[in-house]
Amino acid sequence: MIGASNKLNPLDSSSSTTTVTGGITNKIITDVITPLVDSAFYSYLSRCNLKTYTVRLTLVVAELYLLLGQSSAFAKLSRSALKPESFYVESMKLFEKLIDSKLLESTSNAKLIERVAYIYYFHDQPPSIKDTQPLPKIQREDYYEQQNPDKLKNPGIACFGMAKRRKSILWLLLACKELDLTLRPTQVKLLINCIERDLHDGEEAEAEANFDGDGSSESRAKMHNRFNWLYRENSMLHRMKLELYGE
Repeated sequence: MIGASNKLNPLDSSSSTTTVTGGITNKIITDVITPLVDSAFYSYLSRCNLKTYTVRLTLVVAELYLLLGQSSAFAKLSRSALKPESFYVESMKLFEKLIDSKLLESTSNAKLIERVAYIYYFHDQPPSIKDTQPLPKIQREDYYEQQNPDKLKNPGIACFGMAKRRKSILWLLLACKELDLTLRPTQVKLLINCIERDLHDGEEAEAEANFDGDGSSESRAKMHNRFNWLYRENSMLHRMKLELYGE
C-alpha cells in the first residue's frame, strides 16, 4: 500500500506532469490490498488468536487510507488516480469492520466511532467546491423579479450531496451512546458540545445559502425547525443532556 502510493506523491506540486496517472487505483485496492487485509485479519484472529495484531493491522491500514484521502484532498495539484472520497470510504469500511467485530471494550469502540464521524466531517469541506469560482449571477431586468422580497432564492445545488454533516452528527451520537455516562461524563459532555456546535454551524450555513442570508432571527428559526426532532423528549440527545445536566 505504501509502495503503490509512493509512485506519485499527491502533495508534490511540481509542474512536470499534470495528468492523473499512477498511484493507488481501484484495481490495486480490490485485487491486492483488500484481500491481503482480509486474509491477515482472519489469520491473526482465528488461526493465531492474536487480538492485538488484528486490531493494530486494521487501525494502521484505516489510518493510511485516511491519510491518503487527506493528502489528495488538500493538494493543489493532486495527481492521485482516485478521488479523496474513495480513500475515505475504504477507511470507514475498516473502522466499521473493527467496530462490528466486538474485539474492543465500549470506550475503545466509542473512539473508533468518533474516527468515523471525523471522516464524515471532511466531506463537509470539499476542496473542489471551495477552490472553484462562483457561477456568475444572471441579471434580470424585470422590475418585479428584482423588487420581490418574498421570492425564494435558489440554493447552491452544486454543493448538494457533498456534505456529510448529518452523518457525522449521527456517529457522534452513537459514540455518546457507547460510552458509560457514569464512568466517562467528561467525554460525553465534549461530544455533546461538538454535536450542538456542528448543528449551530450547519443552521447558519444553510440559512445563508437557502434564505435571505442576513443572519436574522427569522432565518435562523426556519432552519432550527428542521432540527427540532433532535431535542424532543424521547430523543437520545435529550436523554443524555437530562442525565448529565438534569435539564
